[in-house]
Amino acid sequence: MPTRSLTVPLGPEASSVSRSFLREVIVEELPTDITDSVLLLTSELVTNATRHSGSPVGSGIEIIVDLDKGAIRVAVVDEGVGFAPDQPRVPSDEGGWGLHLIRTLASRWGLERRGARTEVWFEIETNSAPSTS
Repeated sequence: MPTRSLTVPLGPEASSVSRSFLREVIVEELPTDITDSVLLLTSELVTNATRHSGSPVGSGIEIIVDLDKGAIRVAVVDEGVGFAPDQPRVPSDEGGWGLHLIRTLASRWGLERRGARTEVWFEIETNSAPSTS
């Protein structure tokens, strides 16, 4: 599958739009349990970008998905300042579960500054090559 991307407006609908995009791209490519994890983790990253990135009003969040070589990689790119991944919030009833879920469910994840943009990504191993249909 070639790399696919979508830019969604920063705002409350961003997570829903991102999940719909991913369903279209991967639903027939991966087992249900992996698809569910990808949708959950993407939603968490998009929500974090919406709530905490400090991205300017009117900016977008880019979702990039790549399914290749036995893994799916999803990146969420925003125009925010980023964060210190080694200083996670302690999960509570009010929030803080996003990066905990990323650390628990993803095979790998990271944060990269790209000029004025921040990219947070995760990979989940699929244990097989993507289908060619």
